[in-house]
Amino acid sequence: MCIRDSTYPGHYYITASKNGYKSSEVSIEIKPKETGETIEIILNILDDGRPPSSIQNLRATPGDGKIVLTWDKFDNLAGDFKNFNIYRSYSEISDVSQLTPIDTSITNPDVIQFIDNTIVNGVDYYYAITAEDIAGNESLQPALVGPVRGNSAPVISNIEVGQDDMGKARIKYDIFDNEQNKVFIELEYWNGNDWRKVENAIGIGFQNIGSGKVIVWEVRKDFPNYDGNIKIKIIADDKEKVNNITWKESRDFLVDTQPPTNLSLLINGGAEYTYNPVVNLTLSANGGSSGMKEMRFSNDSDLDGIADNWSEWEPYSPSKQNFVLTENEENPSNLRRVMVEFKDGAGNTSITFGEIKLTILGDANGDCVVAVSYTHLTLPTN
Repeated sequence: MCIRDSTYPGHYYITASKNGYKSSEVSIEIKPKETGETIEIILNILDDGRPPSSIQNLRATPGDGKIVLTWDKFDNLAGDFKNFNIYRSYSEISDVSQLTPIDTSITNPDVIQFIDNTIVNGVDYYYAITAEDIAGNESLQPALVGPVRGNSAPVISNIEVGQDDMGKARIKYDIFDNEQNKVFIELEYWNGNDWRKVENAIGIGFQNIGSGKVIVWEVRKDFPNYDGNIKIKIIADDKEKVNNITWKESRDFLVDTQPPTNLSLLINGGAEYTYNPVVNLTLSANGGSSGMKEMRFSNDSDLDGIADNWSEWEPYSPSKQNFVLTENEENPSNLRRVMVEFKDGAGNTSITFGEIKLTILGDANGDCVVAVSYTHLTLPTN
């Protein structure tokens, strides 16, 4: 407060008041037109005895190395707001009278956020906030929140991935978390247009942290009939209140879930009949990027049945020499069938593919029987 000299000299008592506050009184003497000086008067504010209202709806949002406190806009109807007092404790707070604020720097009543950057991840904290007025009164009821803990995100590293000869993608990786012993693992794959969730895999869900973790993905169940490069994304969520989520993509790797195509099977080079049940087979199939690996045969001559009595898988070859066309007792006619299945280097098996031939054999009288042959017959497998 400043008072300049006046044409009304005399002795005065000066005080101030606002919204129920009164100041101390100061006695001064005003002299007429002596020096033109300004007199500075400091008045001590007297307490009106009314504490500020309480903070409403205090919330705490944990993060990595920080905790963010937010609250509703403060009701400063008295107009005597001085600052907010932020308290923190390792145990539940019921009374702040014995605590020292960790921060008193917020002097604007419109501020609704405070960020505590001095926390240690993995430690539980409790917070209280009060408003303080210019007379030193604090809110009767502090706003409370807790426990809440800072939490760092998991760290994924060293992803190695490839498809084996059984068609499964084996994904090896390391996962660590500074605060948790387990994290929740999800897997996604890029289909060329967007990321899709992997549904058929072992090693997803809650997993212990550590190195050399393995996910086995049944690729063909989630992404069938595909042959080309692909990449996966491992997603780790610590499932804490903060739900710190991290992810890491793999390099591109080759995946083949396309069964062999362009299948061909000829008996004796495509001859319509034979006098000899020992024949030569000519075969071809395209295994795509994984190449051809194996083939097997069924010599079931029951034309209306399902191919069975399969041979063991053997290395793929474009020819099969000295293959015997055996006779089925249930169908003793001279009509024989050869069925083949192909398997590529990724374990994809072709449809059952076959050719039917009439074997012409001399009967007891030396006579012969002739009939038409049917080629490239596709039948289901059991």
